[in-house]
Amino acid sequence: MSVSRHSLPVRAAAAALAGLLRLALPASAQPAPAAPNGVPVPAPAPAPAWYEAISLNAFVSASWGVNLNRPASGTNAYRAFDVEDRSIQLDVASLVVQKKAEKPGEAGFRLDALAGSSVPGVTAASGLFRDPETGDAGDFDLLQAFVRWVAPLGSGLRLDAGKFVTSVGLEPIEGPDARGDHATHSFLFTLSEPSTHTGLKAGYAFSDLLAAELLLVNGWDDAQDRNGAKTVGAGLTVTPGAGWTLAANLLHGPEQEGNDADDRSLVSVTARLEPGGALRAAVSLDWGREEGLAEGGAAASWWGVAGYVGWELSPAFAVGLRGEHFDDADGVRTGTAQRLVGLTFTPTVTLGSGFVVRADLRVDVSDEEVFEDEDGLFTQKRQPTILLNALYVF
Repeated sequence: MSVSRHSLPVRAAAAALAGLLRLALPASAQPAPAAPNGVPVPAPAPAPAWYEAISLNAFVSASWGVNLNRPASGTNAYRAFDVEDRSIQLDVASLVVQKKAEKPGEAGFRLDALAGSSVPGVTAASGLFRDPETGDAGDFDLLQAFVRWVAPLGSGLRLDAGKFVTSVGLEPIEGPDARGDHATHSFLFTLSEPSTHTGLKAGYAFSDLLAAELLLVNGWDDAQDRNGAKTVGAGLTVTPGAGWTLAANLLHGPEQEGNDADDRSLVSVTARLEPGGALRAAVSLDWGREEGLAEGGAAASWWGVAGYVGWELSPAFAVGLRGEHFDDADGVRTGTAQRLVGLTFTPTVTLGSGFVVRADLRVDVSDEEVFEDEDGLFTQKRQPTILLNALYVF
């Protein structure tokens, strides 16, 4: 069969146009190649856009507390965030932006921005949103701001650099992915433990049973180091069985302004039992020591223990009970040599998806007269308070 000379350029142009269209069309729009048996092979799924890997969550908490001692100063003693008496507080509004990194080779970040009249003024780190000279902090904080890379070593060596919350203790600084059973915080959280660290952290899971982490940081709640030495830390988490978690953490290093010689040490041991039913329990134990603070320049020490029981009576209603003891024999954590005991009962009602209302009924007791009365005198050994708290997370 003869072919016209004029049809050859047309066929060549059509073939070239078809090739260009194949290059221009996305993979999903091109026909799937046929397998040897004639069955089409599905085209590979396109990689997700970068913004699809970033999550955005928020948390809002407001409260109103009453101190039955009616202190003249209008403040509660030895409390973390519920300091103001008879004042409605926007505790915190937090926004969390993150790209998770969990598998070897992945990289990500996390940013927790806080605003409010209670939480940011406590969590703010010296040298960032806290004036290192006056100690004053405002109503904004970056609770966490770190980058993460999971090095492709074994199961994945997690490396964090930046500012992150401490691993010490049981009670969290509440946010979209962290909430406790009580609206108020324990003596251990308030008086014995740091909130955040700035520096480097490495974590590795050896198995489902055992994980460990190491820290090299500026210190306790310091975005800028206040002396010439660093604080080191180590942690070990053991999961011996379903619902059981045991953890031990150690922090050691100088924390005093311009003093590299006198070290502070803290050992924290925690245990959780969450078998999956209606009941759960936990216990937390701290022991701390700091050189150069006791009489004659000797080392001062403190210790404390807190126990927790939670009972979920229904999907919408739960109760929690916390009992605690804090021994500040040298007065370096509270300003007075004393023993504190606390008992907190918290009913919690979930009114809808993410919306929770709870009440803390709490009494603190000291063996010294350290609590303020309505005349501004420190004549009370007990501090009974009631706190109503509403929060929403999404």
